[in-house]
Amino acid sequence: MTLTLTFPDPSHLALVVAAGPITDDDVAGLERELLARLDRPSRYDLLIDATQATPEVAFPELKRMARRFAGLTRSGLGRVAVVASQDLTYGLARAYSAYAEQDGLEAGVFRTEREARDWLGGADGGGVSSAVG
Repeated sequence: MTLTLTFPDPSHLALVVAAGPITDDDVAGLERELLARLDRPSRYDLLIDATQATPEVAFPELKRMARRFAGLTRSGLGRVAVVASQDLTYGLARAYSAYAEQDGLEAGVFRTEREARDWLGGADGGGVSSAVG
């Protein structure tokens, strides 16, 4: 598993590149890293590139992930966009986004990075697409 966190636009965007098998423990580690780095006065949106990921999670784990990430909104997390080109990953990401929305986190799932960046840069997205696109 590989989850790499970067801040290509330090004022608005955190980027995660996920590759290989991804488990609930991997995502919990990412959550801890985000919590340590997101506590800033401005809001951050999160773009997750899962095009090379192989999720190894079940629906109860997706629900826990969504609840944990929804809790990060108090530390400045805004919207979460997931890019997933493979059908299985896309379907699991859609389930995650539904759980996230139930917990008050705005999450979207997209087939391309451009679609995700456009959505993040939308009316409430803080101009992310133009800042890093």
